[in-house]
Amino acid sequence: MIEKECEIVTDLLPVYVKNEISDVTKEFVETHIEKCKDCKEKLEFLSRKRKCNSKTY
Repeated sequence: MIEKECEIVTDLLPVYVKNEISDVTKEFVETHIEKCKDCKEKLEFLSRKRKCNSKTY
C-alpha cells in the first residue's frame, strides 16, 4: 500500500511545492511525508530546486 501512496505523492509533489493543490490533497501529502523518508527527501529536493530556479541573477 505504501508503494502506491508513494507513487501518488511523487506525482503530486510538483503542484504541492507550487501550492497549487487543494487542502484535502495537501493534507494527504503532508500525512504521507510524515511517515515516508523517501518522499520527504523528494520534497526537500524539489523545494531546493524551486528556490534555486526562482532566484534572479
